[in-house]
Amino acid sequence: MLLISLILSLFTLLYILFKIKYNQKKIHEKEFLLKLEVNDLTKKLETTLGEYSELNQRYYNSLNKANLRDEKIKSLNKTIDSLSSDMEKVKIQNSLNLKESIANARKDALKRSRSVLRGQASEHLAPYVIKDTNPKDYRFMGNPVDYICFDGLSDVLDGVSNDIKLVRFIDIKTGKSKLNKSQRKIRDAINNKNVSFETINLDEVLNDDTIKKGAQTSSSEKS
Repeated sequence: MLLISLILSLFTLLYILFKIKYNQKKIHEKEFLLKLEVNDLTKKLETTLGEYSELNQRYYNSLNKANLRDEKIKSLNKTIDSLSSDMEKVKIQNSLNLKESIANARKDALKRSRSVLRGQASEHLAPYVIKDTNPKDYRFMGNPVDYICFDGLSDVLDGVSNDIKLVRFIDIKTGKSKLNKSQRKIRDAINNKNVSFETINLDEVLNDDTIKKGAQTSSSEKS
């Protein structure tokens, strides 16, 4: 019995030792597998951390770009506001300049109109204000000179005198106005005594033209 008990005890001990080694082997396998899992998880974690870091960097870059874009937008808005303000000032100034120009143009037109009216009035009233002359002796022409004055003509018509003292070509000027080219040439011709008086009989001119035309017709018929 004792031997059997010893043998059972030995088998029990051997079984326990076997179980211990077996369990140790399993533990080592589990530790190895666990290490593999830990390494794999570590790599995944590192990859995830890297992706997170990249995403985080992109996020901050996006924020920076957004901030820069906001700054550019703010700067652009300021520029637009400044241009709008300047444009409004220019509009106001142009409006004031336009009103001033219109006012000046009206004044100038009124001044010119007054000047023209004054000149026309002066032309028509001149014979009545010129000293030592008779308004009845004036004949208005207007162009190229204003008047021809037959000095003494009214006395001849009234039977007071038999002579005309002088024939005068007169142009009325006001202010700083001067003779134009045609008027200067007329003045020079008169000063050079290139003046004549002619009588033309229109009937004779017409008859002479009729005779010339008849002669031309006869000569053409002969030929």
